[in-house]
Amino acid sequence: MSKRGLSLISSLISPDLGRKKQALSRDYDKENEKESDSDAIVLDQTKASKEIMKRPSTTAANKFVNRVVKLLGDNKDDKNEDDPINLHVLEVLSQMDFYKNMRMREALKLTDICENLCQMLQSLPSSSLTVGKKEDVSFKIVTLIVDLTHMDTKGSFRERFASFDCLSLLIQQMKSYPDNEKLQETACRAIDNICAYMRYNYSDTSSKTKKLFHDGIHNSDNLQTFYDTMKKYTGNRCIHMRIIACLYVYLILHTNNENESFIKDLLITMGFTELIYNALETNANYENDKDDDDDSSSTSLMKMCLLILKVMAQYEKQTRIFLREKDGIFTLATLINTFHPSNPTNTNSEKEEAIHILNLSMELLQTVYDNTETNSITA
Repeated sequence: MSKRGLSLISSLISPDLGRKKQALSRDYDKENEKESDSDAIVLDQTKASKEIMKRPSTTAANKFVNRVVKLLGDNKDDKNEDDPINLHVLEVLSQMDFYKNMRMREALKLTDICENLCQMLQSLPSSSLTVGKKEDVSFKIVTLIVDLTHMDTKGSFRERFASFDCLSLLIQQMKSYPDNEKLQETACRAIDNICAYMRYNYSDTSSKTKKLFHDGIHNSDNLQTFYDTMKKYTGNRCIHMRIIACLYVYLILHTNNENESFIKDLLITMGFTELIYNALETNANYENDKDDDDDSSSTSLMKMCLLILKVMAQYEKQTRIFLREKDGIFTLATLINTFHPSNPTNTNSEKEEAIHILNLSMELLQTVYDNTETNSITA
């Protein structure tokens, strides 16, 4: 580590982190102001009084963030992931709130932040940190991954995290700290963000990244972690919705033969059908959705449950038998009545989503009941 690097870290980290952060912010503003001044452009030269507009510059942000991220990776070759400097830099990054600070997040695109965070997650189990400290570091890294992949429509971070096998690393964090519900939920958000990228960019994704995604999901140990998490946190809609979304993305991206095996040998055998249906049935009778986050509402969860149950029922008879034996017709009838436009009690403000749930319920009802098959596997 260079003297300059150590000097930067010592100026960033102290027992009074809040005061140092304020000093750091003032230094950053001064540097940014100087560089913005140098970028000033003159508008309407013919006017007697020239108007000056300062063009926004990210140069200062780029330099600052690049220095910090470089420090995070400086010890990577030394296999010393629990070095205090790495932990201090991680603390600095976790205080920057990249979820909202879009300009600073933009600057991170030019750094090795994705690789460095994945490297830290990979090395965390073998570090000399205490179990409690490992859990704290894990949560901070996972939170950073969520912040960076949030609303990343161009995939600048999502694609890179996917290429570094971040999906499997996130599932490993869930497996390592099963009692930390907040970490479980945050990891599920990050996984969902990566899966969303794969869903809409699969054809343009490298064969290596596709294989990492396939191996990360089509894995009995990882699926067992998903199952255990859903079973443990039955009331956490965010966890359920995002795990189900991940499984759904896998199904729509793979071939019929692969899906039949995946559904029958893994999802049904491990008990996912019951977990998904129970979530659908519970939320079908849930009325108070006003205070819920938009991305973890009961409506959003029901939509995901219907989507994956429809695919599973189309591929595998055992799913159709399960729904009939559970009297799923009553749950589907409740959904059809609730979300039908003619229902005067339907106060759902998202009309388009309400119609989507209505249509999915009717399609699943037809798939399960509009046939002459019996509830026998051999028939």
